[in-house]
Amino acid sequence: MLKMISLSKWFLMPLALMVFAPSGKTMANSFSNVDVVFKGAGWLKSGMVMHSTDYLTGNGANDYNKNWMQDAGVLFTGIVSLNENFDAAFGLGAIQRHPLQGALVAPQDLDAAAKVKLSLNVFSTQSRLTWFPQGKTDYNHRFDFGLFPYKYDYDIKNLGLYLIRGAVYPGLLVSGFETKEMLGTANMLGARMQNRFGTYTQDIILTSETDLKPFYDFSALYVGTWKPTPLFELGAGVNFYHFLPVRPGATSPSEADGFDPSAEGVSQIPHRYNRVFASPRDTIVIPLADRENPFDSLLYTNYIWPSHKGIKLMGRFSINPQNLFPNSGILGKNDLKLYGEIGVLGVQDYPGIYDKIQERIPVMIGFNIPAFKILDVLALEVEYYGSQLVPDYRKLVSEGSPMPQTPWVNRNEPQTEVTSETDLFLQTPYDVDGDNLKWSLYFSKVLANHVRISGQVANDHFRPGGTPSGASFEPATTSISDWYWMLKLSYFF
Repeated sequence: MLKMISLSKWFLMPLALMVFAPSGKTMANSFSNVDVVFKGAGWLKSGMVMHSTDYLTGNGANDYNKNWMQDAGVLFTGIVSLNENFDAAFGLGAIQRHPLQGALVAPQDLDAAAKVKLSLNVFSTQSRLTWFPQGKTDYNHRFDFGLFPYKYDYDIKNLGLYLIRGAVYPGLLVSGFETKEMLGTANMLGARMQNRFGTYTQDIILTSETDLKPFYDFSALYVGTWKPTPLFELGAGVNFYHFLPVRPGATSPSEADGFDPSAEGVSQIPHRYNRVFASPRDTIVIPLADRENPFDSLLYTNYIWPSHKGIKLMGRFSINPQNLFPNSGILGKNDLKLYGEIGVLGVQDYPGIYDKIQERIPVMIGFNIPAFKILDVLALEVEYYGSQLVPDYRKLVSEGSPMPQTPWVNRNEPQTEVTSETDLFLQTPYDVDGDNLKWSLYFSKVLANHVRISGQVANDHFRPGGTPSGASFEPATTSISDWYWMLKLSYFF
């Protein structure tokens, strides 16, 4: 029987822990007898982009079609039981990646492929301290501090998790095959308080941004989950994204902070999104006698300055119909589960830039297809996102800007006479409606308790990151006909 405790107590406990924490000597005595359990895994992953439509990025070399992808990795994590109230976890991992080679249709492309170099990325799997205020036998209340994993919906295998992935402005989505959120490695830097009150669970999180610019800003999240029966559960949450900026001028650019509102992006074709940091709002006609240039007819007098700061909202559900009838023994425990999520990426409009909230609402639904214990999971996920923006991270990554990308990025106007140079560029703007629908089919199977085979066929938001010939900030799959596959063999203990 759960002991009822007022919510206010759980807001004050983190402060009490810091103020009344025992001295270093007392802590050392308390932690003199520790138990350590090591967990680890190693894997080999391979795949291929089977079809990619929108790949031309200036020099025409980032052709993802039939490009092989491969990486190998290893990780180790130590789970330390310090005493009856404290746990800690620490660990490291490393991934060796083989980048895509680009188009393989000409000798110069083969020469570029020969210059491909492996990259080695080292990361922390976890680095956290966990406090159980009522002891580890009571899992209803816990506090995590440091670098820790967090995922509010364990049914999701690829699409979704809108509250904790991607930026608000621009509202770009993130997904891919077994990303860190799916594997349970660290994705939050900060603190979390989790409480269970009967059928209701709450997570209150303060996290520092480490994935996207502007780095180190703090965001505050609240996630609630209600599971009245094993049949279904409901969840909702809010993320006050970048609401505690480290450098306010970087989070909310303005002319007063030294940003140039007239700075233009890489596209030479006029478009309202071609500005780097702001969008013109008000104009006046310049009298001919006052013009420095006879062709300058308009003067911009006011600008709209979007901010990285914004509010994300999330709602979700999960239904497990197996609880309605006795299991015949042929179905796996995850078969027939239906789940879904809806998000709102920014509740504030910016006129002329982010005008319609309905274009910032992604919706996904997933279904675990019966695999009859041949597979542990066979999950089909489908997503609709009616955004009218190019899913391109260039301005965010390169400039730290919350402005969207122009649909004419790295494109030319239609040419009456096509030359070898104009062949390198697409002649039409990015099709913002062609990427609205996404899908993913994922499977996994554990053998002999230590070997796992998993794979995915998908048209999602996977970003290969470019080839030796140039960087790319768009997904490899930008139309309904695009797709890729991945396979992975893992050993874990």
